[in-house]
Amino acid sequence: MTVSSSLGTSEAIHHNLLRVVEDLCQQTSNQNSHYEQLSNMYTVFVESNLAKPLSGALTLEVSPTETAQDVVNNFLLSLQREDGIPGLAIFDKNHRKLDWDTTLESQGILEGSKLYISYDSQLHIRPVHIAVVGIITVIISSILLIAASVLFGATGGDIPFDYGIVIDAGSTHTEIFLYQWSGSKQLGTGKVHQKSFCKNDEGIADVPDPDTIVACVRNVTNSLPSDKSISPVLYLGATGGMRLLNMSSSMDSDLILMALKYALSTTPVDVRSVGIIPGKIEGLYSWITTNFLTETIQQEKILDTYGALDLGGASTQYAYALDINSTKNYSDATLLKLYGHEYYVRSESFLCFGLSKAMDRNQALIFMDQNEILDPCLPLGYSAKKKAKSFFQNPCVYNEYFAKWLREHPKEDEKIVITGDGNYPRCQKYVQKLIDEENCKISGFPECLHKANITHHNDRYMAFASFYHIVTYLNGSGSLEKFIAETKEFCNLTWDQVKERSHSKGELSHLLTYCFGAVYVTELLVSNYGFNYVSWRSISFKNRIKGADVGWSLGYMINATNAIPEESPTPPVISLTVFVPLCILCSILILAAVMLLRKTLRFITHKKYYVLADF
Repeated sequence: MTVSSSLGTSEAIHHNLLRVVEDLCQQTSNQNSHYEQLSNMYTVFVESNLAKPLSGALTLEVSPTETAQDVVNNFLLSLQREDGIPGLAIFDKNHRKLDWDTTLESQGILEGSKLYISYDSQLHIRPVHIAVVGIITVIISSILLIAASVLFGATGGDIPFDYGIVIDAGSTHTEIFLYQWSGSKQLGTGKVHQKSFCKNDEGIADVPDPDTIVACVRNVTNSLPSDKSISPVLYLGATGGMRLLNMSSSMDSDLILMALKYALSTTPVDVRSVGIIPGKIEGLYSWITTNFLTETIQQEKILDTYGALDLGGASTQYAYALDINSTKNYSDATLLKLYGHEYYVRSESFLCFGLSKAMDRNQALIFMDQNEILDPCLPLGYSAKKKAKSFFQNPCVYNEYFAKWLREHPKEDEKIVITGDGNYPRCQKYVQKLIDEENCKISGFPECLHKANITHHNDRYMAFASFYHIVTYLNGSGSLEKFIAETKEFCNLTWDQVKERSHSKGELSHLLTYCFGAVYVTELLVSNYGFNYVSWRSISFKNRIKGADVGWSLGYMINATNAIPEESPTPPVISLTVFVPLCILCSILILAAVMLLRKTLRFITHKKYYVLADF
């Protein structure tokens, strides 16, 4: 046991001695290696292409076993920069980039080699690149922001136009008007403007052919924008001629209106109403038209309005607004709500006292008063034949006394010869008899004209339709004296002289009625309505104002807009839910790019380059 223990101890001491010897040999080897390395050191010249304070040139002692990274770190240490700068690279004199982790010796760097420190173009983005990116970002974001603002602010919010068609189906003609107004309206009422017009020189009561009216409707709708969603509302109002037909044959008038309604439904319109309008309502609509075109009902406060005087072919109307501050009884007036104001308008219509029907009745009175049919209101030398049947079928002429006269004279299917006499005093005498209410009732006519002194209710009036055509033709709009003088001269013209004044067949047919018409207008306005030589000057004779026809149809459309809902504004090209996030994104990009540019500019001013990671 003792021997064995001694042997074990001896082996352990021997092993420790071997280790000590090995350590001493290793230290000697390292020292020799270090001395060998020091003996192999050589000099290289390093130049920096960086901006100050990293620029300059140094001579460094390097070992062949050092790497390119060691050279750069030693260079920075010599400049007292212990922290590394990312993105640097080192190049030889041939501009060859040295491998970062490979020894100098293996890359051919020898004594006296010249090396250059710079940024690695493959890894580094210079401030100029950052500036370009920032500028491009600002430009693109700004353009996008401006475009979004324009698309949202300038393209949306438009109020589309509404469109409507009114057909004035009169006794002697049919007129089709296309109107437009802004869908926003003014205090509930549309500011209506005439856009297109078509006319047919026949009344629907005489020629119940819907084809010409349908053709006119298609003609005016051709001027609409090419938007298939546009479907103008359409109203047809039949006036005096159809009122008379309804009196004599309600079945015929109903059939005509039904045929028209069906035919109009085939056109690209929204047919709202096809019917006969009462004469009183026709007068009200004429009043609206008159005061709309003269801009007396579109104001913030109520202004003095015009009265309206209408002379059609089968009826005549007047209308005026009552003074709302007076204590008058409004029971016979109609309340109109227009552009935020209320107006009480009184209107009256006289059927059978339009120009055409009044002339028919005047001739009937002449026939009943004499054995020969000699009309003093027609020019001397004029002669024509007229079927007696036309008088039988005319409700404005036919009564029991006239029927008795016809039974004693020509038969219904015979023709009556009408001869002109051209006598102003006798023409005036018959016209005065025609408009006399008492004589009208004695003669047995159901429709009579009574006196209504309307000059006390309104200071100014607008006269249109046949009032305008007759008075302006005879240059009597400014003076009653001149109008009467011109009427006397015209009534004394012969038929040949009248034809010389005519330029067309249509004009000649009108001129044939102007002697009677002028006398009739004078007696109607002076004897029945109360105008005189002074108040005559308060009448404005107009047919068109600001490109729109004066008549009841425009007033009808204006009043109808009260019941038509307002249009909603059109949406913008881009919605609010897209516009707001887009604005926020563009603003963030612009702000970030501006901050980047400011920092880059500050660095460039101090002549420093930094890598992208520094930002």
